Amino acid sequence: YSVKVKKPNTGDNLLTNAITSDTPGGNCPPGSTDPKCTTTTPVSGLEIAKTADKASANPGDTVKYTVTVKNTGQTPISGATFTDDLTKVLDDADYQNDGAADVGAVSYVEPRLTWTGDLAVGQTATVTYSVKVNDPVKGDKKLTNVVSSETPGGNCPPGSTDPKCGTTTPVSGLLIRKTVDKKTVVPGDTVRYTITVTNTGQTVQTNATFTDDMTKVLDDADYQNDATATVGTTSYTAPNLTWTGTLGIGQEATVTYTVKVKDPDTGDKKLNNVVTSGTPGNNCPPGSTDPNCSADVPAKELTVRKKADKSSANPGDVVTYTVTVTNTGKVDLVGDQAARVTDDLSEVLDDADYQNDAKAAPVAGGFTFTTPNLVWTGDLPVGQATTLTYSVKVKSPTTGDHELRNGVSTNTPGTCPPMSDDPDCTTVTPVPGVELVKKADKSVVNPGDVVKYTVTVRNTGKTKLTGATFTDDLTKVLDDADYARDGAATIGTVSYAQPKLTWKGDLDIGQTATVTYSVKVRKPATGDGKLANAITSDTPGGNCPPGSTDPKCTTTTSVSSLKITKTVDKKTVKPGDVVKYTVTVTNTGQATVEKATFTDDLSGVLDDATYNGDAIATTGTVTYTAPKLTWTGKVEPGKTATVTYGVTVASPPKGDRVLRNAVTSDTPGSNCPPGSTDPACGTKTPIPPVPQPPVRPKPPNLAETGSQIALMSLVALGLLAAGGLLIARTGRRSGR
Repeated sequence: YSVKVKKPNTGDNLLTNAITSDTPGGNCPPGSTDPKCTTTTPVSGLEIAKTADKASANPGDTVKYTVTVKNTGQTPISGATFTDDLTKVLDDADYQNDGAADVGAVSYVEPRLTWTGDLAVGQTATVTYSVKVNDPVKGDKKLTNVVSSETPGGNCPPGSTDPKCGTTTPVSGLLIRKTVDKKTVVPGDTVRYTITVTNTGQTVQTNATFTDDMTKVLDDADYQNDATATVGTTSYTAPNLTWTGTLGIGQEATVTYTVKVKDPDTGDKKLNNVVTSGTPGNNCPPGSTDPNCSADVPAKELTVRKKADKSSANPGDVVTYTVTVTNTGKVDLVGDQAARVTDDLSEVLDDADYQNDAKAAPVAGGFTFTTPNLVWTGDLPVGQATTLTYSVKVKSPTTGDHELRNGVSTNTPGTCPPMSDDPDCTTVTPVPGVELVKKADKSVVNPGDVVKYTVTVRNTGKTKLTGATFTDDLTKVLDDADYARDGAATIGTVSYAQPKLTWKGDLDIGQTATVTYSVKVRKPATGDGKLANAITSDTPGGNCPPGSTDPKCTTTTSVSSLKITKTVDKKTVKPGDVVKYTVTVTNTGQATVEKATFTDDLSGVLDDATYNGDAIATTGTVTYTAPKLTWTGKVEPGKTATVTYGVTVASPPKGDRVLRNAVTSDTPGSNCPPGSTDPACGTKTPIPPVPQPPVRPKPPNLAETGSQIALMSLVALGLLAAGGLLIARTGRRSGR
């Protein structure tokens, strides 16, 4: 049998077990110390822990790393090793080539530092090395690195998430940028200076500061004592203006002030000043040559403007965006400093699809699209401009918030920084939307019922709807019902031109109109037994365009309908005959009739016949309480129930010699309600009289011959004719 050692190992790094046997004569009874009965297998183990001596660092600081490697297993480790990949450190710092270890050896092949050594059980090796943060910092202002080890039993295998294996040291950063609102001045001009201070590092800047030495300005101009700051405070002691403030990560402070050129100008005719700062990580330390620190050297600036070709868009529309990008600064934006513009389409793609058609001219540059961001990058020399175009197609139907909202941004100084609310950087294109819901107050109706329809029309979009409309085609309703001409609306108007009802109205954003109208089902039913209709709307953004399958747009109401037919198996009968009646009940409607019923009143039969007590039904139940026979049962659409029963004609008949009866039904939708004149509901069977033989005259004397015999013959013929005429008239009365 076998076991598999856990990875990582969570135990004491020792596999110790013993067999025991209660079998007499064995060498391994419980408590035996016989070495044959036990095995002990040591497991290797290595614990690595990495630390940095600083929680955060400033440009120019040295950060020392310490890695301890401890053999926590039960076996000596030969050739234990780890590697520290410094890739994400060296963008901000330089390795100092000072790797050292108290056990084993350290080697370095950029960007990786490697340690290898032998460790006895329980032994620890300590490895140290350091990096120096660049000044100024050029990377992401974050020293992030992780050690990894292929040595079995270690806690830092490749891909490990153990926090002991890595360190992250944020680096401070402060970007100071000074601009002036004029390229040249004349006496009397007012010149405005703007200094922005942005915390570009990964640590909070507490009491950040700068000083603007205006010595070479005040010979030509006068300070106007109007310094303001969006964050922090300013003070002025001639010739220096000083700002101090605390900035969170990414936060920006803007300081502005003005000078007025003297008239006449008595100075050197040049306004030249430089800001300096002693705050760690800033770009303007004393002696800095960074052009952002002075007002008379070139500065980067990228001006971005965005427009959409539509102020509002309908589902299915294509919206084209135009973005102009202009290098309005004094530094060429090329190579690794190329202009870069990003359009975040997050709040567009919920309602539209990007058409993959981006292009730029005259500077083509290059586009990349990784949902939801479209990014353009290109070289723009000073003064160069290019125009970007791309489009989206609004979904039909729309699925989002009915608003195409997006903004372009660039990290190059100028207009449209990330999160800018500048209206030149953003576009908002509202999309109309309308939700229609139709309901009927009944799902099943009987002939004579009134069905009330309610349609709600809600403006779910971001634009006012002018002339919103829908049409309800009642074609498949009017075969069974009549429109009540009672259309009404809380907003807008209702019109009717058979067979269509139309609503039209204006709806503000979020507003709802309620439209009601009704139909009355004909009695008796005349159509297909189904009130089926659908509303349609050509209003953009609606859920009920022609051909829509949205169930909210339609209603179907079934009409109860029952066809009853009664037949008899004989046209005429004679005394003693058995007469068989058949009644069929067919559900010709679209709804199941749970308790269909009819009653056959046999009063007009039982004066001449006797009920045989033999009624049967293919479904449902038959009962008889003289003189009425009643059937009740459930009939599904299209199904038929058949009821049969018989009577025997009395001999002789004692009544009116006519078997006359009709079925009636109180079931809604039947063709045989009480008082119905439908011939299918009843039968009439006459009982003709039995003809009697004629009376023969007495025979004449044989001596009497001649004319007397002829006379008697004429009398006999007359009697026979009269008897025939009587029988015919009796038959006609029975038929009536």
